[in-house]
Amino acid sequence: MRTTKKMLFNEKTLNILMSLNNSSKKKTVTYLAKETNAVYCHTSNVVSMLEDDGLVEKTRYGRTVFIELTEKGKLITCELSKLVKLF
Repeated sequence: MRTTKKMLFNEKTLNILMSLNNSSKKKTVTYLAKETNAVYCHTSNVVSMLEDDGLVEKTRYGRTVFIELTEKGKLITCELSKLVKLF
């Protein structure tokens, strides 16, 4: 959890969470990386850390892995978006 606190206030991590929150459809790591202008490897690592902390979940369909926010992730992302709007 200690790394999650630092990670949540990282611009790329916030962009990944906001991207997942602003869409009703599941997204792949490749799509998130392109959408947030981050490299694939970094995006994949961030998603794995978020999954470990229960903020996102991965669903596999064949060879494709989709990412979506969990209820906990939606709640935290909603609160973070309120904070971001203040600045």
